Amino acid sequence: MQSQHSDIRTLATLALPAVEHQLREVMACDYFLDVLADPDLALKIQEKQPADLDSAFRLALQLEVWAAGTARLREAT
Repeated sequence: MQSQHSDIRTLATLALPAVEHQLREVMACDYFLDVLADPDLALKIQEKQPADLDSAFRLALQLEVWAAGTARLREAT
């Protein structure tokens, strides 16, 4: 997921140099959500309305850790 974040950050900067920074961040965030393998995760992140790519990435990491913890608890019981 980190490499996707970095790749999208780089590609957005290179592909959209004339676009205002804030709009480029929104577009990059949308691209990031599109490439996530889990549509439910993408929806949960979208519901939080992240302001930029970094916020979306942090939310994705946090939700992924919580999901893994929940799965471990379910397996233990």
